[in-house]
Amino acid sequence: MKTMKTCEELKRRAKMIRDYADNYYEEKYGFDETYNSLCVAANALYIFSTFNIEVMMEFQDAWGFLEKHPMFCGEFVLGLDIDVVNVDPDTNRINEDDSKNTKPQVWLEHGPWTDYINGCRHDINLDSFGDSFEEAIIDMAKRVRRFYYDNGDAKPTSEHYKEDEDE
Repeated sequence: MKTMKTCEELKRRAKMIRDYADNYYEEKYGFDETYNSLCVAANALYIFSTFNIEVMMEFQDAWGFLEKHPMFCGEFVLGLDIDVVNVDPDTNRINEDDSKNTKPQVWLEHGPWTDYINGCRHDINLDSFGDSFEEAIIDMAKRVRRFYYDNGDAKPTSEHYKEDEDE
């Protein structure tokens, strides 16, 4: 996968920079501001190379799952409602006191495709949120798995939380 190769290359380059700083620059010039900058750059590059790779791969899987899920009849993007809202960071909900709503969140709404309305009807079971678009999509994919069969039919209410009981 291209993403993994890119991350591995960034890690390799970060190690090269750090090795240069430790094994050449420090011996020749000592510990100075440039040495510190090289170390900071190497560390930042390494951290960037590992930043949310798991979330990004999970996001790609979730997106692919949602795009192909039969409940959306190939119209996943068309029916996706996206809002960016500010919430109270203590509760992750909108507070009546707007001054407390300082944390941005992505909220998504969707539902199954319905020929009756030639569009998607809103299913509150699929209302999803996250601190990023990626997290919100992952949340929606989990909700689709919980509330719908792979053929697109809704699961009966008695099965919605069955997976939790099995764990």
